[in-house]
Amino acid sequence: MYSDLHWIDLHLHSHFSWATSPACTLPHYYRAAQLKGLRVIGTGDVTHPGWLREIQAALRPAPNGLWELNLHATRDWDAGLPARCRNRVEFALTGEVSCVYRRGGRSRRVHHLIVVSSLERAARLQARLEPWGRLAADGRPTLKMDSRELLSLLLEVDDRSALAPAHIWTPWYSLLGSKSGFDSLEECFGDLSPEIGAMETGLSADPAMLGRVRALCGRKFISNSDAHSPAKLGREATALRGTPSFDGIWKMLRGHRLHDPAATIEWPPALGKYYGDGHRKCDFFTLPSPQDSAPRLCPVCSRPLTQGVLSRVEQLADSAESSDLTLPPALPTIPLPDIVAKTLQRHVRTRAVQQCSLRLLERLGPELTILHRTLAADLMQGADTAVAQAILAVRAGHYDMTPGYDGRFGEWQPRRNDTPRMEGHTTCHPTPPRAPRSVSSEIRSPSCGCKSPSALAGLS
Repeated sequence: MYSDLHWIDLHLHSHFSWATSPACTLPHYYRAAQLKGLRVIGTGDVTHPGWLREIQAALRPAPNGLWELNLHATRDWDAGLPARCRNRVEFALTGEVSCVYRRGGRSRRVHHLIVVSSLERAARLQARLEPWGRLAADGRPTLKMDSRELLSLLLEVDDRSALAPAHIWTPWYSLLGSKSGFDSLEECFGDLSPEIGAMETGLSADPAMLGRVRALCGRKFISNSDAHSPAKLGREATALRGTPSFDGIWKMLRGHRLHDPAATIEWPPALGKYYGDGHRKCDFFTLPSPQDSAPRLCPVCSRPLTQGVLSRVEQLADSAESSDLTLPPALPTIPLPDIVAKTLQRHVRTRAVQQCSLRLLERLGPELTILHRTLAADLMQGADTAVAQAILAVRAGHYDMTPGYDGRFGEWQPRRNDTPRMEGHTTCHPTPPRAPRSVSSEIRSPSCGCKSPSALAGLS
């Protein structure tokens, strides 16, 4: 049933990007992808000269238009991997750029995910972008360049390239962001808007939230991790059908028919850093109501709150629910180490959590398989009872969330009783010592269209 599906994660960063782990190297990502269950991942940071040299040294062309780790490196990094996790992993040449410019009397700051077809085209792209910013200063370079101009240049350099606006709802640095974005795709790209075939949801949104804006419907909604360390790889991902190839990925990103995503892995939007409205310094957050029209003020400092993704969606949406009937299943997913850590009541980076997670991978296979496909009976046999029950509870949506806001990730807690509640119900139960102040003790369920993992059963 699942043999023709493969998971991809195209948005990640190298050790040349700011605020990233030193372990953000191609071999480390190669290993992490196998543990997660990903078939294709991006290289990230393809516009950085130093990283491109590392890509040229570490990768070789694969027959399907993608890239694979050199054979000697593959042997070294496969050593010690759980046998059940070993799988072929290939790379697509990807990167993220930050366009900072003025349009319409306003400062615009927009991030874009780009994909190129070859190392030669990547080098040519670097040469063309050099006058617009210091490419060697950051793996995700800041370009003093209009988004439309970037797209035009990219298509001129490589007619097999693609651009997808990144994390499009984030308040800062995104296409539809409230701080420095636009109100529509057409306002940003003008006559080149038809060249945009896909856009990235981001951690604080899911495809159903994008589908509430009719002008976005008909394009592909993709999900990626935006990983700044190998451990974060695959926290969001996209499933495609058929044999992995650059052609298939390129056609999906360019919006070709018959190349729709089959499913997406979604970090629960309410746990994203910009889901709710709030002030992190004031420890205050709130979620919007349909009646809200003007920016709300913080009751602590009396300044406007940082508008979150849900509020921005409500502002631009045409309907209360997604009007795109072609959306694939969206699978809300909390990473396996996080579930283990909650069960053991330990920090996610402790040795106990890492060892327990590794045992599960050795017995049951890659993480995404464990979280979404392993049968309950097999989970109970292969994992400690408490951990198996926690995985099944999260799979069924039996957990509560305190929303993220203004750059602070949300928090989740396993359900402690059997009281029936809405799936992924969002609550505000302050926890000492630094509990965010909220407008109410309980907040309504998030505007989230994520489907139950059982929706995978309909894929064939």
